[in-house]
Amino acid sequence: MIQNVSFRGNIYFCIGFFQALGMQFKNFFFESVDSTNVWLSNLAQSGNDIDGLVVVAGYQTKGRGINTNSWHSDPGKNLLFSIGYRPKSISPSEQFIISKAVSLALVDVLKFYVLPEDLHIKWPNDIYVRNNKIAGILISSTVSGNKLESSIIGIGINVNQTVFPGWIKNPTSVFRETFRIFDCQMILNEFLDAFSNRFDTLNDRNKFDQLHKAYFSLLYRRGEWAAYMILGEKKRAKIKGLSEYGQLILVQENGEKVTCDLKEIVFLEQ
Repeated sequence: MIQNVSFRGNIYFCIGFFQALGMQFKNFFFESVDSTNVWLSNLAQSGNDIDGLVVVAGYQTKGRGINTNSWHSDPGKNLLFSIGYRPKSISPSEQFIISKAVSLALVDVLKFYVLPEDLHIKWPNDIYVRNNKIAGILISSTVSGNKLESSIIGIGINVNQTVFPGWIKNPTSVFRETFRIFDCQMILNEFLDAFSNRFDTLNDRNKFDQLHKAYFSLLYRRGEWAAYMILGEKKRAKIKGLSEYGQLILVQENGEKVTCDLKEIVFLEQ
């Protein structure tokens, strides 16, 4: 039971339920909140079970991306939400498999709005249409000993926004790709179906390799020579694979392989 939930500022709150392929989600909606990930994290720290909770925001005052990046969205234009997830059999060293499943679920939904061949996953967890970003993921997990206790999966999908600030690099939206306005709630329901379907595979370790192959097949710039900043030096390299921990493996022009964490590589424009 959720207890002692406090609401601050100009926030509208409602609750609903959504059944997706056997999984039940409990949905919360805020007209405005600082961050859906932070709200869920605070709820978990108060001793509440957040598994299956979906927190949706019309606007985030402190939306976050990877590292120190912020996530910009015009109020009411896009789909901004976080999901609480309790892994059943995933170790801390395997947690990148969650990012793979979420990325694939997003592609499963977006392929009905844009050409499937234009959709790519930019490592580690952005969704691109050609060379433009349409969605992003931010996952924070809680580890206790050798057990992955819970994950908070934050997702932003650019749906109906038409104009973006100049400081945002290469954005796009469902509207920009289709010239049509869409109902964000409808896209959320579609995602929860896809999410439920993909996460069924996380309960079967024999299907982990299936997720890996599907994720890798959609990697942005996979197998292409491209420019990167690797460990502070500009290099041309080709993506060759992923480590068991989700690190990016590239081969440089001199034939040398390099394995990079998120902070060790920057994708440069061609």
